[in-house]
Amino acid sequence: MNKAFLLTICLLLTSFTGCMGNSEDNDDLTSEIEKLTEENKELNEQLANQTEENDALTSDIANLNEQIQTGTEENDALISEIANLTAQIENLNERIQNSTEDNNELLSEIANLTAQIENLNEQIVNLIEENERLKEYIFQPENRTELMNALVDWVEDPSTALSNYGYINFWDTSLITEMNSMFDGIDN
Repeated sequence: MNKAFLLTICLLLTSFTGCMGNSEDNDDLTSEIEKLTEENKELNEQLANQTEENDALTSDIANLNEQIQTGTEENDALISEIANLTAQIENLNERIQNSTEDNNELLSEIANLTAQIENLNEQIVNLIEENERLKEYIFQPENRTELMNALVDWVEDPSTALSNYGYINFWDTSLITEMNSMFDGIDN
């Protein structure tokens, strides 16, 4: 329980319990309550500021997730294009075997399509690497214990926790289904 609450209860019960001896004590307690009330206001302001920062970081996470989704969609488009080019190559190979067109022209087309496929494959590899790089910035605990350990680390040594887990606001806790009493016993 915080001091302000206990002092308030004591002041209310003064006439019943006799815990206050004189008005000087009352003045001291009143002064202490006022000081604690001011500290409480300051803490509420800090909390409001943290909420604004959390909103900004949540927006950043949404942007990162959108980039990952866009990369996945681009991969799907590239895979579709590769399948289309592969079908064209197979068609050209059939035409070569059937000698329906000039072999040099077909070989040139095959070489061109093959170069396009290699280019698309490089793009896919680059997008996959970029997706993996983006995923590295998001800590995702696999179970409640792993999340609890990260929270304790964050409270005890925020700078080390930052380097180990990234910003706490970016943590993806979607795998944790039980959050009851998660913050009990963690002092800030």
